Amino acid sequence: MDEAELERLRESSGLRLDAQGRFWHRDSPVEHPRVVQAFRRGLGRAPDGRPIVRLGREWCYLRVDDVLFRATSATCEEEGGRLASCALTLDDDTQMEWVPREEEVALGEPALYLRVRGEWVRLLPSAHAALGAFVEGDPPVLRSTAGRIPIRARTAACCQPDAPENRSAAVAITRASTPGPR
Repeated sequence: MDEAELERLRESSGLRLDAQGRFWHRDSPVEHPRVVQAFRRGLGRAPDGRPIVRLGREWCYLRVDDVLFRATSATCEEEGGRLASCALTLDDDTQMEWVPREEEVALGEPALYLRVRGEWVRLLPSAHAALGAFVEGDPPVLRSTAGRIPIRARTAACCQPDAPENRSAAVAITRASTPGPR
């Protein structure tokens, strides 16, 4: 198979990751737990920044409605009532350390998003609640050991790494309440 045909097949995979983190193939949900787990562990980016799923040496593009990863839990460390760091567990079962920095916190409906190792991560309710104790004010800010970090509005470009919108200054937004269990 030539390179052009392989690229066409990769682009027409029909895979989609919806905003709730469910995989779809064409119009059917992917439900087998091991397939879902393999897809989650294979999520990444092609050299051009487009989202992909990799299985072994093979890979294909997929459409992503929100972000590649979601944090299922967060354990926060604080110093003097300010957030120092968070240990995040992502939905692909990886653990990541997040240290607050400018322009790495965004608020969307209905969740907080953090930029972790170059990717935006959506906080699911339990992880959102852990960070909610450090959010205050209107417009909202995150109290951290790095200072008061403005929480900016999340844009559609959150899915794209290093998009210009993700490097812009913080904007004032109305503070959303910490979501409860769903």
